[in-house]
Amino acid sequence: MARLVLINGAPGSGKSTLAQVVLLSDPQDAVDRFVRRSLHPKTGVHRDAQVLLERCGGVGELAAMYDRLLDVVASRPGTISVLTVGGEVERAYRDLVAQVDHK
Repeated sequence: MARLVLINGAPGSGKSTLAQVVLLSDPQDAVDRFVRRSLHPKTGVHRDAQVLLERCGGVGELAAMYDRLLDVVASRPGTISVLTVGGEVERAYRDLVAQVDHK
């Protein structure tokens, strides 16, 4: 989900950036991650998300939710979108920093 974040520059640089960031993955990967977390929830948040999803139409609703998220992102042209790949946290961070540096 998109979040408003303050990204600080190097210490003492006097630079910081207020940015809206959304981390995205491939739509099918997003569904697969959700299903994996639901099958083996490690937190109450995962259990709650599964219960809410069941109330809203089940796994089939995830694709529609993803499309609605893309609509929100498109309506906010300043949003930084970072494509993520499961397990590649450092890559996502590098991609985020590169996009912030580019702005």
